[in-house]
Amino acid sequence: MKKNIVLLYLVLIFTSLAFASQKNVSVSIRFYDKKIYNPESNIQIQVRIINNSLENYSFNSAEIKSFNFNFQVKTLTNISVHNSNDYILNHQTNNPVFYRKITLLPGEEYAFITSLDDFVDISESGIYIVQAKFFPDFQLGYNSQFFESNKLTLSIRPTMDVPVFQEQIDSETGEILELVAMPPDEVVKYTIEARLKSAWNKFFLYLD
Repeated sequence: MKKNIVLLYLVLIFTSLAFASQKNVSVSIRFYDKKIYNPESNIQIQVRIINNSLENYSFNSAEIKSFNFNFQVKTLTNISVHNSNDYILNHQTNNPVFYRKITLLPGEEYAFITSLDDFVDISESGIYIVQAKFFPDFQLGYNSQFFESNKLTLSIRPTMDVPVFQEQIDSETGEILELVAMPPDEVVKYTIEARLKSAWNKFFLYLD
């Protein structure tokens, strides 16, 4: 009986230590180049791992990011998006996992940019919720320890198949371009700004 109590006590200690460790490490994600996305877009995500503790934090960083990270993408009806073919192939092979150990000092962070397409296959337009999972000791099974990031809302617009119609869309806002009565100086400013951004459909909008 005493042995069982001691074992239970040790389990509680290790559980509390693991929970405390999770609170001292945070994972943050954001869109690296937020823009109008469609199913063919290359969606770039910036990932940050931050050591909020007063001690050094070390983890094994795999050369193939999907062994350390996974992205959970769900629709508003809570349906999960399937993993991409590249992700599945990487995790079904028996090739060795190359990695290096990274140590973060107190207050330091490790950041990188990755493509969401390497993890999931988003083939339809809609609204999605994106969350990252960080596995410091690799994603090797259901019992692998992980940290969860914040959540992002991802809007995927339908693909415009007609080139003429595409030219009528503002790539920054997704709105249809329309001629609006403006003073001459405002027209000049609008045209110059469009030229600087290489937004040719807006540049030619007011040119007769």
